[in-house]
Amino acid sequence: MVIVSRIAYRYAKSLFEQSKEEKSLDNVKQDMELVASTVTESRDLQNLLKSPIISLDKKGAVLSKIFADKVSKSTSGLLALLVNKGREAELLGVANGFLKLYNQENNIVKAKLTTAISLDENLKKQFLKVATDATGKKVDLTQEVDEDLIGGYVLRFEDSQIDASVKTRLNKIKQQLFQ
Repeated sequence: MVIVSRIAYRYAKSLFEQSKEEKSLDNVKQDMELVASTVTESRDLQNLLKSPIISLDKKGAVLSKIFADKVSKSTSGLLALLVNKGREAELLGVANGFLKLYNQENNIVKAKLTTAISLDENLKKQFLKVATDATGKKVDLTQEVDEDLIGGYVLRFEDSQIDASVKTRLNKIKQQLFQ
């Protein structure tokens, strides 16, 4: 679960409302996905945004260079605003907050499927159907491989978890044997 600060949420909500009025929600959503993944994947960028030593001008220049022709006018304006207000450290939170608002607006729930091996498309569709039926919402399913599960799967969505992994079953048997 992603935790978003109050400050980040306010910026995210403002951007969301503005994008909704301008009918550019989907474009800004793509921008926020790009921003979130870029910041998440770059420890150097995270450190730059949080550094009190680096000037706001340099931070703005770096963000501008990274996202120059890749994001919409609304997103560019947000980046400039965050830097001008000294809130650039909140960028990842703003992006995650926006994506959360977008998912709520569009009745989308994120689900994470963890399996011991990579699945083919047919099996992914079956898990997608299970999550869709359980939530009654559109599901954005991501898959992760964790060989420690030995076999089976763990499906997480909203506040629910379906754990049908061999690892969990073996742990339960182990607990029963030693009681």
